[in-house]
Amino acid sequence: MKHTRSIVAAALALAAFGGAHAVRALPPFTDASAEEPKDNFGPGFTFYEERAKKLLKVCGVKVWEAAEIAKRSGFHGHAIEEAERAIEFDPELKDAREYLCYVKDKNGKWVRDEEAWNSPGFNKQNTRTGKDGKQEPIESFEKRIEKWKEEVLFPAYKFVAQKYAELGDECAAKGHPDQAKKGWESALRLDKDNAKARKGLGYKKLGKVWLTDKQEKARVDASKGVVDKEKSSWDDFFGAKMNVVVSGHFRFVSPHPVEELMEYAKAAETAYAYYLADFGMDPTGDAFGGDRMEYVVCGPDDQWNKYVDAFASTDKEFTRQLGGTGQGPLRRCVRSKQDSNAVSRTDMIVHTTVHTLNQLVWKVYQHAWVDEGLAYYYTIKVLENTLTHCVAQKETKVYGGGSQKEGGLKTWDEVLNWKPKVKEIVLAKNDTPFRTLVKQRITELQFEATVKSWCMITWLMETDRDKFIDLLKLLETAKDGEQPVQSIYEKGLEQIDDEWRAFVRKTY
Repeated sequence: MKHTRSIVAAALALAAFGGAHAVRALPPFTDASAEEPKDNFGPGFTFYEERAKKLLKVCGVKVWEAAEIAKRSGFHGHAIEEAERAIEFDPELKDAREYLCYVKDKNGKWVRDEEAWNSPGFNKQNTRTGKDGKQEPIESFEKRIEKWKEEVLFPAYKFVAQKYAELGDECAAKGHPDQAKKGWESALRLDKDNAKARKGLGYKKLGKVWLTDKQEKARVDASKGVVDKEKSSWDDFFGAKMNVVVSGHFRFVSPHPVEELMEYAKAAETAYAYYLADFGMDPTGDAFGGDRMEYVVCGPDDQWNKYVDAFASTDKEFTRQLGGTGQGPLRRCVRSKQDSNAVSRTDMIVHTTVHTLNQLVWKVYQHAWVDEGLAYYYTIKVLENTLTHCVAQKETKVYGGGSQKEGGLKTWDEVLNWKPKVKEIVLAKNDTPFRTLVKQRITELQFEATVKSWCMITWLMETDRDKFIDLLKLLETAKDGEQPVQSIYEKGLEQIDDEWRAFVRKTY
């Protein structure tokens, strides 16, 4: 069997994105009753302290709820920590105070009962010992703690973060910028993705990453193509004058107008930035090892044929029929067929850029469902459409001897038809099983299966971006995708498939 990775044309639209996660940290509550006269700090300080005391009081209750659940679960160390945080928000929170062995003295002030606090009966450590005296396995215990954090503690922190962000907005509306910044920064220490706080502090969101003004400027600057007027070696190769445009991470060579090449640069750089940002990386960072990715976008077919004759490494006649081909990870050639245009060529550039990132960032090139699914995902995200899908050539035995070449070809021609078509197939119980999908190579992956790959990728990305990132990390070194998927999602492929089908029936 031999195969050549190449490109053919296809069509579609629509997609959505997401991802937000809490950070494990809680700023101290500022006690508005400090002995220092408040007016010495100015009206902004006074406003902040007075509003904080009212607005954040409810946060004490929320954090105490998390502490109480920890206490009942045997997570006593965590329970004490969160109870102490709770009374920072509400010093008069009776349940938390009593749990921490506080009593009121004759003057009505809370003081700790040291005898009770230090008694053997007051458990200050997390314990795995049950009522039956048996110890819970450490793996099970730690898993319960993580579940408590994800389902109880972090949502409580996000609630508190939102209150801090609201306090920041109130301070800003009253003309107290320093206190507004204090509220927003307190929110971000709890929830790094709090939109109110990020907006207040001037951040812009790109994928999963919030960018400072400096980072956003660097990203925008990288996407601006610059014309290289020096003679190119491609001029001699093709025997024609080629325009060259260079951007932060790409180089485009083509006889097409410079303006078109500028659009290539903008689209490719946008895909590059979105891809890195969605996975928590610096969108202006270097994914190409200090080099630029080069696209040679041919003009007339004689240029395409000349490139294929010189560089196609396998079946040249198969490659000659397609819309593009690659030469190493950082060079792609795009054919300008008679029915192609600037839009379809830009689409192919974005699609193959994502394949290159899949290969260099995650090394998931051999997991075809992920590789092709992500290529669709980001093309749709950047261009709100996708016109390209990949096939590969393979030789198969035929009856009577000999062999024939085949590849997965596009069969759905209607733009915007993927989601309804997928739902139709799911309702007919005729979609490619997920187990089959994760095992197929590009030589086996038919077009309908690639569309399911896109649907699965979109669903997994939007449901839990961090888990999907963990999956990509495992897939880097895995020959078979089954074990990594089951390890990350802690369920079988059939159960995941059933949940995805239920999602499709409900939302598509």
